Amino acid sequence: MKSHSLQKNILTAIAVIFILVGALANQWVLVKLFDPDGTIDSFANRAAVWIFDIVMIFSGIFIFRHREKRLNMVLVSRGIAVVIIGLCLGEIILRIGIAAGVPWFRNPDLYADWSSSDEYWKLTNLWQGEQIDRELIDPQLGWAPRKTSANPLGVAAQEAYTPRFDKPAILFYGDSFVYGNTGLSERIPEQLRILLKNTQQVYNYGVRGYGLDQIFLRIKQSYPLFEKPTIVVGLLTTDIDRCVLEVRSGQKPYFLVEDNTLFLKGVPIDLPFSEWIKVHPPQIKSYLLSALNNKSYMFLETMGLVPGRRQQEKEQIASLLIEALSEMTQKEKIPLVFVVFYPEQEIHKTTWREKLLSEELTKRNIPFVDVKQLFLKEISDGQSALSDFYLPDGHPAARANHVIARSVAGVIGRFK
Repeated sequence: MKSHSLQKNILTAIAVIFILVGALANQWVLVKLFDPDGTIDSFANRAAVWIFDIVMIFSGIFIFRHREKRLNMVLVSRGIAVVIIGLCLGEIILRIGIAAGVPWFRNPDLYADWSSSDEYWKLTNLWQGEQIDRELIDPQLGWAPRKTSANPLGVAAQEAYTPRFDKPAILFYGDSFVYGNTGLSERIPEQLRILLKNTQQVYNYGVRGYGLDQIFLRIKQSYPLFEKPTIVVGLLTTDIDRCVLEVRSGQKPYFLVEDNTLFLKGVPIDLPFSEWIKVHPPQIKSYLLSALNNKSYMFLETMGLVPGRRQQEKEQIASLLIEALSEMTQKEKIPLVFVVFYPEQEIHKTTWREKLLSEELTKRNIPFVDVKQLFLKEISDGQSALSDFYLPDGHPAARANHVIARSVAGVIGRFK
């Protein structure tokens, strides 16, 4: 009888613990422990929390209702112990691997999403070294090419030049797809200058790693120098994702939205990353839970069961930035053209980013070159294969640059 009474008391205690854990481990408590932003935005994460809560509570109720029965206490205890020890052991192994510098464990992609999480880029800079030369830190843009006497604008240029601000000029902005990974003479802005037969100056204002937010700020900073500018914005679809980040290759400016209005944050930037990270260290409390959360959401997103991470936030910021750019250029009667780039893996599928850009640019009557359609036409005509348009590192090849520049030249020609 004493052993039965002891079993009953133990099972009652286990049942109460399960019910309390299920009740207390809700989304409002867990978010304070494991989420650096203090919110659980995604439906998938909220659903996982509630499923866990329900399982724990109903397990507790089940154990409580059957506490009078002679259960195999050893089996129950072992089951609980295996779960607890397994979770602790997994966390310990990960932390030992990280501390030992094992590359597999020091893979930021395991714990966070590169397109939406500052944690990914903090870990990248910590584990793989600072991504931006300290001399390139810019207080308003995050990072930017240095300006010199030979390169007074800080653009990608083949040789020394003297800008003529009173002459018509095409200012080509963007990220590394515009800056280019081919020889300078094969890059899109230079190809455009050749096609226009040097009738206009063309400046390559592309900067590696920029998002739409930094592109917007670089435009605002530089276009007023010119009396007769034409602004061309080369936008990779995933540049939209970069708008929600506070840090990427380095610390960067970013925008928050309140009452449908953009507010610039994160400036001025005056600390090297090694100093900034001391004030803003990674907020990951559990590497195991972060890995499970990251990979489970990635699977659900791939299956189309959940929206893109922080998608609504990204869409709102991108829409407002395009609207601001459109209003600014219309007010000053400056021609504006967009070039929409795609990663190679997006050429044969349609994403929410492509839909958003097409809708926003069409709605605002902004002419744009759709690079996907250019490539698909070339391929369907039998003139090229998709591999002809991309370098092994994913950037546009010389063939792609020429095709794109030719189309941009045609659009600009219609402004005359």
